[in-house]
Amino acid sequence: MNKQILAAFTLLLFALAITGYAYSHWRETVQIQGTAQIAKLEIIIQDYQTTLDSQISQDNHTLNLKGTITQNQPLLTSITIQNNGTTPATITHTITTNNTDLWNTYFTYSQNLTEPYELPAENIVTVLQNITLTDDQLEPFTIEVTVTYTATFQSWTDTITIKYTLTYQEGGT
Repeated sequence: MNKQILAAFTLLLFALAITGYAYSHWRETVQIQGTAQIAKLEIIIQDYQTTLDSQISQDNHTLNLKGTITQNQPLLTSITIQNNGTTPATITHTITTNNTDLWNTYFTYSQNLTEPYELPAENIVTVLQNITLTDDQLEPFTIEVTVTYTATFQSWTDTITIKYTLTYQEGGT
């Protein structure tokens, strides 16, 4: 009987050693390196129509417009914004200028985009901008107006910019 107990004890120790060895190899750390692209947010100016002189940046994020403005003659600019991202984007805009008093007193601005606008991934929206000078009793001037469209998704942002350089000459010339 002692031989049977000794054999069972030896077998148990042997099984325990194999289990420990197998467990130690099973618990090895494996490192996997790689890149996972979860989402992307990017808006660009896909297309535009304007009567002003224009130049677009190579990355399609900035449109520079230059020309003259006359009283009550709307400057219409059509801009197609494309969401190249894989997530929807919320679009809003801001306007800045180098002469706020002149802008607020003598200009009107409107657009057809109701904000905030939800632009689905891989879709476009066309924005029609209308800038009008409402008074011609002014000295000649040049004004710079920047309209920035910002796309947001959670904490991510991307922007496109439309920069106007508008010159007024007395008598509408």
